[in-house]
Amino acid sequence: MHFKSTNALIEYLSMYPNLERLELDNCHTIESLQNLPRSLRHLQINDCPLITSLGELPSSLQELALFNCPRITELPHLPSSLARLVITVCPGISSLPDLPASLNGLWVQHCPRLTSLRQLPASMQRLVVYNCPELTSLDQLPRSLTELRLDSCPVTSLPNLPGRLVTLEVRNCSGIGNLPKLPGSLLELKINDCPELTDLPKLPGSLIDLWLGACPKITSLPRLPRSLVELRVHHCPRIDGVPAVPSSLHILEIVHCPQITAGSLRLGKLNIAIR
Repeated sequence: MHFKSTNALIEYLSMYPNLERLELDNCHTIESLQNLPRSLRHLQINDCPLITSLGELPSSLQELALFNCPRITELPHLPSSLARLVITVCPGISSLPDLPASLNGLWVQHCPRLTSLRQLPASMQRLVVYNCPELTSLDQLPRSLTELRLDSCPVTSLPNLPGRLVTLEVRNCSGIGNLPKLPGSLLELKINDCPELTDLPKLPGSLIDLWLGACPKITSLPRLPRSLVELRVHHCPRIDGVPAVPSSLHILEIVHCPQITAGSLRLGKLNIAIR
């Protein structure tokens, strides 16, 4: 449906007071949102280049997703019902408003002016940050966090990791020189393209999946836990061997690691091809 103006959209929405989901896609005439239905639970705005304001968000809203809205410079007050917030390619946003305690997941991607993420809600479980070149640090992480993914951000260190964390992924973070202690809950660890990282901390006994790639300063791997099922090491030219591989291992990939040879691997009965 094509709306010729903001007023046309407002008139249309007034006919559906019980609307629960609204998605606006490629609306090049809409400049702002007003009088959103009080029943609205999901709001998604894609490729709307003229929108500058979202107006007052209804108290029923559970999910807000913004994709490529270059003129939005700030978000309104977020309702206490909000569980999921996604902000992607919004170059005008430099900070976020207070995040409600109900927020479960936050995704922030391609926001070049965003400088900080402060006071994350204690109940948050998922945090994904990608390509935010002004975000140089992370504050204290929520204790309830189970998933942290950080990609293409100039952070130099990570805060203490919460004890419930299950997934940690760090990619293309050139300033990180070391990682904090890994929690005993961790199942998945993926580190890629971190050129200043010099070593890995002790791996927890819960770890199932370890992926290490393009970390040229790392010279060795720590002891592998008995729980490990998948191990991938790619483009790590200084690593000269792999510790004893546990019997739980199902997948072993070693790609472009010239100092690791078949003779240096203690694999037991496991057969492996090295590339």
